[in-house]
Amino acid sequence: MSESHSYRDRPSWWDGPKIPKRFAPGEHVRYVPYHANGDASHPDCENGVVTSIRTHSPVDGKPLDEPIIFVRFRGDTSQGCKMDQLK
Repeated sequence: MSESHSYRDRPSWWDGPKIPKRFAPGEHVRYVPYHANGDASHPDCENGVVTSIRTHSPVDGKPLDEPIIFVRFRGDTSQGCKMDQLK
Protein backbone atom coordinates (compact mmCIF):
# COMPACT_ATOMS: atom_id res chain seq x y z
CA MET A 1 0.00 0.00 0.00
CA SER A 2 1.43 3.37 -0.94
CA GLU A 3 1.92 6.15 1.57
CA SER A 4 -0.64 8.27 -0.30
CA HIS A 5 -3.49 6.18 1.12
CA SER A 6 -5.41 7.58 4.07
CA TYR A 7 -4.78 6.01 7.42
CA ARG A 8 -6.90 5.94 10.53
CA ASP A 9 -5.73 8.35 13.20
CA ARG A 10 -3.56 6.47 15.63
CA PRO A 11 -3.49 7.14 19.35
CA SER A 12 -0.33 9.00 20.44
CA TRP A 13 0.99 5.89 22.24
CA TRP A 14 0.70 3.63 19.15
CA ASP A 15 4.10 3.12 17.50
CA GLY A 16 3.15 -0.03 15.60
CA PRO A 17 2.18 -0.39 11.95
CA LYS A 18 -0.25 2.05 10.40
CA ILE A 19 -3.86 0.84 10.36
CA PRO A 20 -5.61 1.67 7.07
CA LYS A 21 -8.99 3.39 7.39
CA ARG A 22 -10.63 0.47 5.59
CA PHE A 23 -10.18 -1.50 8.82
CA ALA A 24 -12.21 0.91 10.96
CA PRO A 25 -15.13 -0.62 12.88
CA GLY A 26 -18.18 -0.90 10.66
CA GLU A 27 -16.19 -1.26 7.43
CA HIS A 28 -16.83 -4.23 5.14
CA VAL A 29 -13.80 -6.43 4.41
CA ARG A 30 -12.97 -9.70 2.68
CA TYR A 31 -10.98 -12.34 4.58
CA VAL A 32 -8.43 -14.15 2.39
CA PRO A 33 -6.82 -17.12 4.19
CA TYR A 34 -3.11 -17.70 3.66
CA HIS A 35 -3.69 -20.93 1.72
CA ALA A 36 -5.62 -18.89 -0.91
CA ASN A 37 -2.30 -17.24 -1.87
CA GLY A 38 -3.89 -13.79 -2.19
CA ASP A 39 -6.73 -15.01 -4.44
CA ALA A 40 -9.80 -13.13 -3.16
CA SER A 41 -12.04 -15.35 -5.33
CA HIS A 42 -10.91 -18.53 -3.54
CA PRO A 43 -13.93 -20.48 -2.19
CA ASP A 44 -12.62 -20.26 1.40
CA CYS A 45 -12.68 -16.44 1.41
CA GLU A 46 -15.42 -14.73 3.42
CA ASN A 47 -16.98 -11.29 3.61
CA GLY A 48 -17.42 -9.65 6.99
CA VAL A 49 -17.64 -6.43 8.98
CA VAL A 50 -14.88 -5.06 11.24
CA THR A 51 -16.13 -4.94 14.84
CA SER A 52 -13.02 -3.80 16.71
CA ILE A 53 -9.24 -3.49 16.67
CA ARG A 54 -6.99 -4.77 19.44
CA THR A 55 -3.63 -3.04 19.78
CA HIS A 56 -2.69 -4.24 23.30
CA SER A 57 -2.53 -7.64 24.94
CA PRO A 58 -5.58 -8.39 27.09
CA VAL A 59 -3.28 -10.31 29.45
CA ASP A 60 -0.58 -7.79 30.34
CA GLY A 61 -1.66 -4.61 28.55
CA LYS A 62 1.54 -4.40 26.50
CA PRO A 63 1.36 -3.21 22.88
CA LEU A 64 1.07 -6.00 20.31
CA ASP A 65 3.64 -6.29 17.50
CA GLU A 66 0.76 -6.24 15.03
CA PRO A 67 -2.84 -5.17 15.70
CA ILE A 68 -5.56 -7.81 15.58
CA ILE A 69 -8.60 -6.85 13.53
CA PHE A 70 -11.82 -8.49 14.77
CA VAL A 71 -14.31 -9.29 12.01
CA ARG A 72 -17.87 -10.64 12.27
CA PHE A 73 -18.56 -13.03 9.41
CA ARG A 74 -21.81 -14.80 10.30
CA GLY A 75 -23.69 -14.82 13.55
CA ASP A 76 -22.69 -12.80 16.59
CA THR A 77 -19.10 -13.95 17.11
CA SER A 78 -16.11 -11.98 15.82
CA GLN A 79 -12.90 -13.66 14.68
CA GLY A 80 -9.43 -12.15 15.09
CA CYS A 81 -7.57 -11.61 11.80
CA LYS A 82 -4.23 -10.17 10.78
CA MET A 83 -4.22 -7.10 8.52
CA ASP A 84 -2.54 -8.96 5.65
CA GLN A 85 -5.46 -11.44 5.55
CA LEU A 86 -8.05 -8.71 4.89
CA LYS A 87 -8.83 -6.86 1.68
